[in-house]
Amino acid sequence: MTTTNQDKIKRLDDREKSREKIAIWYGSADNYYHGLKEILANGTDEVINNFDEGIVTLELFDDLQTVRVTDTGRGIPIDGETDGVKNYELLFRTLFASTKYETSEQTTTGTNGVGATVLNFTSLFFHIESYYDGYKHALKFENGGELVQDLTKEKISEDRHGTVITFKLDPEVYPVVTYDKDVVREIVRRFAIGSHKIKLIFIHNGEEETFHYESVEEYFEELIGSTTTSPVITAPESLYEEDGERTQIKLTFSTTTDPIQESYLNLTYLSDGGSFNDGVITGIKTFCNKYARENKLFPKGINSFTTEDIESSVSFVLVALSNKVEFKNQTKLSTDKKLYRKLAQRHTTQLLEVFQIENEKGFKKFVNHLLEVQKHNTQSQKAKQQLKKKLSEKVDGIGNKVANLVDCKKHGKDSEIFIAEGQSALGSIVLARDAVYQAAYPLRGKILNCLKADYTTIFKNQIITDLIKVLGCGIQTDKKNKDLDTFNINNLRYGKIIIATDQDSDGAQIACLIITMIYRLMPKLIEEGYVYIAQTPLYEIKLEDDSMIYFYSESEKDQKINTLKGKYTIARCKGLGELDAVTMAETAMNEETRNLIKVTVEDAENMIESLETWMGSSVDNRREYISENLYKYVEEAI
Repeated sequence: MTTTNQDKIKRLDDREKSREKIAIWYGSADNYYHGLKEILANGTDEVINNFDEGIVTLELFDDLQTVRVTDTGRGIPIDGETDGVKNYELLFRTLFASTKYETSEQTTTGTNGVGATVLNFTSLFFHIESYYDGYKHALKFENGGELVQDLTKEKISEDRHGTVITFKLDPEVYPVVTYDKDVVREIVRRFAIGSHKIKLIFIHNGEEETFHYESVEEYFEELIGSTTTSPVITAPESLYEEDGERTQIKLTFSTTTDPIQESYLNLTYLSDGGSFNDGVITGIKTFCNKYARENKLFPKGINSFTTEDIESSVSFVLVALSNKVEFKNQTKLSTDKKLYRKLAQRHTTQLLEVFQIENEKGFKKFVNHLLEVQKHNTQSQKAKQQLKKKLSEKVDGIGNKVANLVDCKKHGKDSEIFIAEGQSALGSIVLARDAVYQAAYPLRGKILNCLKADYTTIFKNQIITDLIKVLGCGIQTDKKNKDLDTFNINNLRYGKIIIATDQDSDGAQIACLIITMIYRLMPKLIEEGYVYIAQTPLYEIKLEDDSMIYFYSESEKDQKINTLKGKYTIARCKGLGELDAVTMAETAMNEETRNLIKVTVEDAENMIESLETWMGSSVDNRREYISENLYKYVEEAI
């Protein structure tokens, strides 16, 4: 035995860093939209920092995989050299090479010099045209950054400036490379919100759509419509200079019946919020707490608004431009910079001070909305605490047993629970199971469609609350109901959750509803591979020698029935309750012979889209769609 570590040290080059470690740059290989955002951001940076107006156009080709981004900026300087290295080598094949490292008054989205390089190294092709100084400069990379056409330079007669980049992602790097046109359209639209200087155009399938906002107020009005309950609070943008940094902030807000909170940093939408959102909420809470205390507006036993009260009351749009921009990470979905939080809080307080003086009646309406929401939240909080206690009850004790749960002796990663369609199916499973590690639980009636139902409706459903208790891991919730979030994967009582329903359209519909419930309330279970579908037979075929084979769908029967030799008898299985213990054990319970389909979520948005189709509002359309299409999902999964 050797005690010497002889492991070879490997150093990745920039191409390998980009392709093999894509999660470092984009958060995950599933975040395949990020490269597109990087190129859009480069174009918008060029326009707002160097021109009074300009256009950035994104064209999504008919294949939904090829993208072309065109801007009217100065044109990327791909000709020439820097310190003996060709500019295009630095810009597109070198990590951390950029023109944006020096501190200036310009506000840019990218400062690391990695976005375009990573995208080039992870694309099937990446073609660049750059127009400046009266010339068209062009070069082409393919196969993950391989230079297939060296720089060409062509004199042009028109006075054109700007850059055109066309690319297509490499499926060897990204599990999904096909874009959703609606998602791309929304990305393009959001880049138009932060500056009146820029016009964004989205082109797909021959149709062109333009996005442009003259002001944040214009966008805010479009966003919230007529849902305000108090006057809109706004003011011209303010410039803050602190510690050598210049940060410009524009904020518009109001109380609304359906709060929406958005912040933008150097035109980039911060979908995960962060420092600016926190600063606005804290500024409103601090100012209004002081006012309500001084005027004795709080009810007995309460002396302040909570963060939830403000978040449940106020809609706002904040646009910030910073010359020393900091995002939380390369994905640029949020920022944790403390200075941004401080400035947002200061700016919010200043706007409220002026608003209180100039429109006292309107300010009182603002505060009264907060008080009404606080009253509702206080009552709701008590109900939530009761619900949280109910959902957290363990099912082991005599007093907390869930009706009809046939539990197993051992729990943990090696145990399984079969969620069955009714009592008859439960009987078949119980007869075929191994009681040491296999549990069974029957659904009583049809489970609620959780896709669009609110939490109040969901948790009034006894079937769902019992199922949550049976699984034991708690639930995951959205930000507005984070106090209900009790999820802990370590408390999951079973290593496999197996959905067992009849092989017909009704059974398929119930399976969809269970998957929908889990996806809505416990998505981690799907993401980490705990959820399965038991593939029980639709047909049993008894051969001459008394051996049995099974067909699991109509299409499988049609394909294979004519290949059988000799005499046989075929019987259609009417449901799980009609299966004998031997068949149930062989096809669903025995680990060596059964067919289980793991339910996966490669892309949450794609999953939601599928469930929308399956779980829409029209019952007849849903039943018809499921009957005709769900078997395809099942067969593909096998």
